[in-house]
Amino acid sequence: MGDLAQEQQKLIIYKTVTRSSVSLKFLVAIIFCFVPVVLSTGTARGQKTDPLVGKWSMTSTTSDGDEIPWSLTFSYANGKYSATSSYDQGEGPVKDLVVEGSKIHFRVPHEGDDYDIDLKLNGGSLVGTWSGNGMSGGTKGHKAASS
Repeated sequence: MGDLAQEQQKLIIYKTVTRSSVSLKFLVAIIFCFVPVVLSTGTARGQKTDPLVGKWSMTSTTSDGDEIPWSLTFSYANGKYSATSSYDQGEGPVKDLVVEGSKIHFRVPHEGDDYDIDLKLNGGSLVGTWSGNGMSGGTKGHKAASS
């Protein structure tokens, strides 16, 4: 009977170790599946979006009251802003872009002359002025709808 008691004891130990091993494997699988999901969700929520970055629908008004539609696209990479302006006659990068807090200044070429643009980010809009070639006027814009 001593051999039978030893075999039963080995069987009990084997079942206990097997159950513990299965439970441990299950726990490890759960951790590896859900930790990346939790981390990525937290990162996405923790990121702040830059209100300036993106495409803006702009309108500049001449001294005659004419409205000229154009677009302005800001991006931010490697600690630096860049921007591209676009209107019915072409597209290109803006020159001398300076962003200081909510104030923005740059130059855009138009019909052979450079025009200064001074804007202020105010909530969800850009408001400011343009000047160049002896003329000036107002400029305003809002974030373009995402497509």
